[in-house]
Amino acid sequence: MDTFVRPWDSRLALATFGLVLGLCESYDKLRQSPHLLDVCAAIGIAVLTVVLALYAVLATFLVEERYARVLRDTRLGIEGAFRPYAEIAAVSGLTAVAAIAGLFFWPIAPAWAKSFFLATSLGLSVWAIVGTVELVGITSSHGRFRARVPELRQQQEQKRVAG
Repeated sequence: MDTFVRPWDSRLALATFGLVLGLCESYDKLRQSPHLLDVCAAIGIAVLTVVLALYAVLATFLVEERYARVLRDTRLGIEGAFRPYAEIAAVSGLTAVAAIAGLFFWPIAPAWAKSFFLATSLGLSVWAIVGTVELVGITSSHGRFRARVPELRQQQEQKRVAG
């Protein structure tokens, strides 16, 4: 989970984009109303607020110096711990921007552009939602690991004294 393009959530977003684009090109009714763009803009903004809250939770975990030291010693380090949050924040921000741009240009957009705005906004919405679910799991893992830090430190100290 330390890369921007995770195999399943980005592929699901791409599949959603393709499906929506195909459906919009096949069914004119789907392009008659921009209401899905309203929903996508709201999703993007809502997900961004959730991501910022989860980001704050992780930052709060780092107030404890012991946990910050443990994270610093991991393969990804502290920056790597924050990376998934920044990525999903970017995806959710793009979701809102794409949807708002679609709403703005909708009255003058040709049919292909309407299909593109809908497909892009819905694909990014799926990615943002799935990514947020992943972030909840990541944050939960950080919480469980942080709770074990005193126990791990005690074990480390016992090994040091015994060795």
